[in-house]
Amino acid sequence: MLHILWILLKIILLIVGIALGLLLLCVLLVFFCPVTYRGTGSYQNKKPEASAKVSWLFHILTFQFEYREETSVFQVKILGISADRYQSLLGRLKRRKKISLPPQSEEAPKETVPFSEAVKEEAKQEEKSPEKSAEPVKPEPVRNKKREEKKKKEKTGIFSRIRKKISDWKRTWKGLGRQISWWRTFLEQEQIQEALRFLWSEIRDLLKHISPRHLSGYVRFGLEDPSLTGAVLAGLGITCPIHKNRLEIRPVFDETVFEAQAKVSGRIFGVFLIKILLSVYFNKNVKYMIKRWNQKEG
Repeated sequence: MLHILWILLKIILLIVGIALGLLLLCVLLVFFCPVTYRGTGSYQNKKPEASAKVSWLFHILTFQFEYREETSVFQVKILGISADRYQSLLGRLKRRKKISLPPQSEEAPKETVPFSEAVKEEAKQEEKSPEKSAEPVKPEPVRNKKREEKKKKEKTGIFSRIRKKISDWKRTWKGLGRQISWWRTFLEQEQIQEALRFLWSEIRDLLKHISPRHLSGYVRFGLEDPSLTGAVLAGLGITCPIHKNRLEIRPVFDETVFEAQAKVSGRIFGVFLIKILLSVYFNKNVKYMIKRWNQKEG
């Protein structure tokens, strides 16, 4: 007997261990398997084109988007098969189940209404019919509209309207002054400033993480006035630290033209997002800022 119980306990522990291992594997895949994305875009001969692909879990789940010739296509694929095919397969299975069901030969017996009740219902319908309702509708008494308009004008005069507008303006200005003073005291606190610095650093790290790892392409542009082309070129020079000269800029000073083409690719890890969320949640300064904000809303 004890030998059988020991075997059953081993089987139960083995099943529990396999379930926990699968759960741990799923958690690790969610946190450490990155979401990869790729995208291409171009604008040539006044025709914009774009395509994007986002995949997860080694391309088990993919999202695709394409825009060409003023038409857009969006697809969701699971294991390389589009979701539309899954829907069509489910529809076929439902149809087969309906066909396989035996037809109902016996009809439900109809409810019989007694003759006396039918006669009563017909009499009620005849009473409700508009043809036999011979009672004339009495017109409502017409009120004197001019007197009501005069009374309204007397109640709401010009001076009362002006006073009301002035009082409304005073209230709005007082409300704005209170808001400005509250925001000033709110932002001047050291804990609030520390919280804003911390949030800005986390947002900057997040933008670095989700920014594309690979970027290539070019922008070819030209305006009617060469001086405007030079000004735009100077403005685009500020973006060099962002794309790190991976995007080629080709100015044209003798014609009006605009062409562009770019390719991007990158990845996002779930564990990095969880890390940022936990660090923001457990930060004391952020908690203090949220508390002060809730007090203002309350």
